[in-house]
Amino acid sequence: MTKEHQKMIAEKAALDYEKKIFEIRSLAATLHQMGRIVVALNWERLEFLDEKIIIPCPHCGQHLPWAAGYVMELAEKWKSAGGNKSNLTIRPSWSPLSYLVGVPAIIEVNQCRACKESVVFAAQLVIL
Repeated sequence: MTKEHQKMIAEKAALDYEKKIFEIRSLAATLHQMGRIVVALNWERLEFLDEKIIIPCPHCGQHLPWAAGYVMELAEKWKSAGGNKSNLTIRPSWSPLSYLVGVPAIIEVNQCRACKESVVFAAQLVIL
């Protein structure tokens, strides 16, 4: 394999990755607008989310990249379910045949890199 061929393969992989990220971000924004993904910062609901998935710190307004990753994770979970909502439920390990006992949700306390203040991030994928 020549260096030129390796470079073409690497460029194609990078383009495929960027395309996938763009699709997931667009899906996350759409699901947020539909009310399927609910996001809150310090327990206050985030009303607007666009395709860039910029989630501002409630203290200083700087972007929280770790929070955007969680939103994209929920969107990817929705996409991987293939329209079957039962694939999104969380079931207890002791009873794999039980009905809905929870929904995909993330609660994370982390720190803003800019202002060093603590931020409570909560996101839920609404499936009902």
